[in-house]
Amino acid sequence: MTPPFGHCDDIVCCQTLSGACLPTDRYRIAGTGLVSTFTIRALEPFRTDARPLLPLRRPTAEISTAPEQRITTRGWLANAWRTVSSTVQGERCRLRIEGLGRYAVDHNAITALDPDIPPHDAIITGPCLILALAMRSVFMLHASAITLAGEAIAFTGESGVGKSTLAHWAVGQPFNGRSTVRLADDLLPVAALAQGITALPHFPQLKLNPRDQYTDREKPFLPLRALFVLNAETDRRIVIEPLPTSQAMLQVIRHTVAARLFGAALHRRHLAFAARSAKAMPVYRLHYPRRLEAAPELFERILALKHEWPASH
Repeated sequence: MTPPFGHCDDIVCCQTLSGACLPTDRYRIAGTGLVSTFTIRALEPFRTDARPLLPLRRPTAEISTAPEQRITTRGWLANAWRTVSSTVQGERCRLRIEGLGRYAVDHNAITALDPDIPPHDAIITGPCLILALAMRSVFMLHASAITLAGEAIAFTGESGVGKSTLAHWAVGQPFNGRSTVRLADDLLPVAALAQGITALPHFPQLKLNPRDQYTDREKPFLPLRALFVLNAETDRRIVIEPLPTSQAMLQVIRHTVAARLFGAALHRRHLAFAARSAKAMPVYRLHYPRRLEAAPELFERILALKHEWPASH
């Protein structure tokens, strides 16, 4: 699937049509350019004329020679539980979303394959874009993230443990004289770059209003200094436990979005990313009482760990 238009590093989003189509909209998502032949409303806060910031990772020969795999799973998409069927060859895949049509995805293109079914924002910005980014070695963590005293940290864990609540509480709070900024509410793109594990927070947060999105006016890259796996409990004091590398790697794998749709080639790339993340970035298990009055002490305790974090580059 080679895009007929756009910058060579862009992801091209189009629909199968009879006749030529030209891109009308450009966005910057997770450091990557995306051009589209149709407007994607969820990406409006990320509209830009700038070029992509991340170089394209060219596919390997394995992509065209790998055996075909078939994957079926279910997920919450477009306000309903839906069956998602995927046919994967190397790092190319074709998705069939129950009730919402078929899509082809590779590292440089997302194509809506049904000309009579309008492309759905939740599918384009959900499994399609998350898979296309993973094929470029940018993986999506189910996490909120903030800058705390200028340092980027992330909170992951199961739904309902307080990821969004902690990030929301911290917004605007001063720590060491610096105001806290929310980078992500629920979805955090992360890449292992030469300078270390890096957050690429330009990605639509579905629960936030457009004005609350971390947009292109802000820093597009931030070193991710630490990851906290949340355990919210009613009657427990704050306990922060560093995880050994093996457990840290498992937590990165567990909390990567859409990993169930990865074929064998992408699974190998994902495992390598998780192993590097676990070695390069401290991962902690964080037990805390589910009470907002405990939040100031919680963040002060987190800041006290800064001496354990890798130096920023």
